[in-house]
Amino acid sequence: MPLEIVTVPCLSDNYAYLAHDPDTKATALIDAPESVPILAALTVRGWRLSDVLITHHHEDHVMGLGDILKQHPAQVIGHAKDAHRLPPLDLAVAEGDTVTIGGQTGTVIDVSGHTIGHIAFYFDESQAAFTADSLMAMGCGRVFEGTMHMMWDSLQKLAALPGDTMVYSGHEYTIANAKFAQTIEPHNPDLLSRIAEVTAQRSEGQATVPSTMAVELATNQQILFCVQASHRLNPRLEWRVPGMPRSLPRYGDGKTAFDTPKANNIAQMRWNVIATWKKKLESGWWSTKFWILMRAWLVPGTGCKNVPLPIQTRGVPTCLHSPRHLSRQFIPPWP
Repeated sequence: MPLEIVTVPCLSDNYAYLAHDPDTKATALIDAPESVPILAALTVRGWRLSDVLITHHHEDHVMGLGDILKQHPAQVIGHAKDAHRLPPLDLAVAEGDTVTIGGQTGTVIDVSGHTIGHIAFYFDESQAAFTADSLMAMGCGRVFEGTMHMMWDSLQKLAALPGDTMVYSGHEYTIANAKFAQTIEPHNPDLLSRIAEVTAQRSEGQATVPSTMAVELATNQQILFCVQASHRLNPRLEWRVPGMPRSLPRYGDGKTAFDTPKANNIAQMRWNVIATWKKKLESGWWSTKFWILMRAWLVPGTGCKNVPLPIQTRGVPTCLHSPRHLSRQFIPPWP
C-alpha cells in the first residue's frame, strides 16, 4: 500500500509531513519546524515515529526536533555533507542512496541551491516527492548558499520525475509565487485557472500543497523555463541522478509534457526570449538600455524602475523582479 501522508502546518507558513506505512505501522516525519502541532498530529492518529528525514539545516525545518525526539525516539536521517550543522544524525546519506519507511523505499536527491546540502526524498511507489525549499508550488526556493547553476541542476532533476508525482514542498508561498508568475504569463489559461483555485483554497484556510509535477510543469515559471531551455539547448539532455529517468517526463500515451501544440507554442515563445538574450550576450551588446527594455517587455507595468545591471556574461541577466522570498531567481547557465 502507498504511504499515508499527512500535512502538518507549523509556524506561520511552514509545512511538516507525516508519512505512514499502513502495512508495517512505521511513520516518518519530514522536517520538524515546530514540535506542538507535530506531536498533536501523531497523538490523534496513534502513530509512533520510526524515522525523521531532514531536508536541510535551516532553523525553521529542524528547531522542533529536540522536543519531538523526547517523546518519539526515532532514527534521524540527513545529508552527510551537512552533518556538521544538522542535529545529530543516526544515518548520513548522499545522492542516490535509499531510505526506507517501513516497506517503502525512497531515493535521496541532492537539490542544492537554496542551501548547500539540501536534499529531497522521492518515493516512487507512493508517487511522492518531499522537496522542502527547492521546488515549491509555483516557484522555487531563494538561493541563499548555493549558486544559480546548482538550482538549475536541481530543478532539472526534479522535473524528470513522473507527471503524477505529488510534490510536497516546505512553505505556503503559493499566492506570492502566483502573483510573480502572472507577470510573466498573464494570459496563460492554466496559470489563471490555478491562481483562482489556490486563492479559493487560501480563503478557506486550506493548504495549497501538495501539487502534482504535471501541474508544476504547466504553471511554475521557474521549472518550466529551466526544463524548456535545457531541452532546446541540449535535446539529448541526460539526467544525472542514479535511478531517475534519462529523458523528459512521459505520460501514459508516451508523450512528454511538451508534445502538444499549446505547450510547443509556449515553449517557442520562451525560447525566442532565451535566443534573444543569448544572441545579445554573444554579440557583446551589453548596454544598460538593452536590459531595461528587456525587463519592461518581459514584466509589463514594471517600467524602468530598480533595474539591476547584469552580473554575469554567460547566463540570463537577473532583471526579473520577484516577491520577497524569490528575490534571487536562479540564472540558467548556457551549456
